[in-house]
Amino acid sequence: MALHSHPQTDDLERADKNPRRSQLSAEKKRYIAKLIAKHGNNYESMVHDLTANPEQLTVAKLKKLATKFYASQEKKRENKKDAMDIDTSLAQQKLPKVEEDEGDTSLKKKKRKKKKKKDKLLIM
Repeated sequence: MALHSHPQTDDLERADKNPRRSQLSAEKKRYIAKLIAKHGNNYESMVHDLTANPEQLTVAKLKKLATKFYASQEKKRENKKDAMDIDTSLAQQKLPKVEEDEGDTSLKKKKRKKKKKKDKLLIM
């Protein structure tokens, strides 16, 4: 779904002040997303579209919903970007190399013993 132009940044900042009020339910997100997909940011046509706007929300209420919707989408994008930044920073870190030697065979034995104990516990 393509999103249209965002409301002014002042509106987005105002919507972000109280996190409880800025959250939209999944139902409201679907409702406003459907209207935005159909009408863009033409709130007057949204008001007159009774099939897509059965609650008959006013222009002001639709603008508030759209502002909250855009803010939530922006926050979602930021969270994804932050998560990707963390992933790339972890990938760029150089991890120490583990050298294989005779000590590794003792590790393998310990793992086998742990697995046997675990299997015994599962049987009981």
